[in-house]
Order: sequence, then C-alpha cells, then structure tokens
Amino acid sequence: MKIRLSPGFIVLLFLFISHSITAQTLQGRVIDKITREPLEMAVVSDSKTQHHALTDQNGRFTLRDVPLPAELEVSIIGFVPRKLQVSSAGGPLTVELDRGALNLKEVTITSAGAPGISAFHTLSKIDLNLLPVRSAQDLLRLVPGLFIAQHQGGGKAEQIFIRGFDADHGTDVNITVDGMPVNMVSH
Repeated sequence: MKIRLSPGFIVLLFLFISHSITAQTLQGRVIDKITREPLEMAVVSDSKTQHHALTDQNGRFTLRDVPLPAELEVSIIGFVPRKLQVSSAGGPLTVELDRGALNLKEVTITSAGAPGISAFHTLSKIDLNLLPVRSAQDLLRLVPGLFIAQHQGGGKAEQIFIRGFDADHGTDVNITVDGMPVNMVSH
C-alpha cells in the first residue's frame, strides 16, 4: 500500500515542525542594575506574538510559546524600558534595568494576572518611592480608607478614622509589627 502525500500537506507539515522547533519557553529574572535586587511586577513581552509575563517577587518570569529569534521588551514603573534580542533559549536570562524618571505613561494594563497580584501593591510602592517616610504616621497615611489626625498636640496617639468612622486607639484598630502590638501607649 502506497501513501501519497500532496505537496501542500508536506509544506504544512514542514511549517508545523519548524514552528515547534523554534517556539520556546523563555525563563529569566529581572533585576535592578545598581542594587541587584529583583524587580517584582515587571512586564516582559514579546513584540511578535504579544505574549507577556509578569515577574514574581523574586523577579522571575516565564514566557511560553515564543518563536525564536525574539525581540523582548521589559518595563516597570520607575525604570528605563529595555529591548533585547533573544536568538536561543540556552538558559535563564538576566535582564538588568536602570532606574529612570517615574512616568505613569509606562503603566501596562493586562488581563493576565498571577495569583496574589493586586493593583494596590504597585500604587503603594509608587507612594513609598515618591514620599519620604519619617514616622509610622507617614506609613499609616498611605493605607487606603484610613485617616489619622493629631487632635491634642504631642504626647498622645493620633486619632484614627476608618472610612469616616471614629476608631478608638487600641480597641477598634490593632496595629502590629511582627506580631507585637504598637498602637497603645503601653507598647
């Protein structure tokens, strides 16, 4: 029995095999060039396929089904975006980013989110980078829905309001650091 293959089928088979060989899974890490610290929530995207991945808390990412050679773009708020060419998937990539001016045009909105990723996380990091923290009260002012005010001068804890409701200093609000309460006078 002879099997006769049409030329069109052979071309399709060749294209499928060549795509399977060149489509790779790229893994790597995004770090700050100066401090060498991992950058969480950086966007790594492939310009050809528009596939993208977000880095985890260790700066690691996995980008699947990327045809090689690939042109990747790596960006995160507060750093200079970087484009790089990847010709082979030899080993994990290490992408170093330089700090740059904070530009909110750099915000990338994506529907694919990793578990535990929250929009407030990024905005809090932006607030902490822009506003100097001189005291614990400065940190509390960044909490969404929490308002604090000094109503009696020094020597007494701030008055705390949660979404417009007056909260008692030690009974309605419990603030702890490493399990130790810190918002009562005795602490």
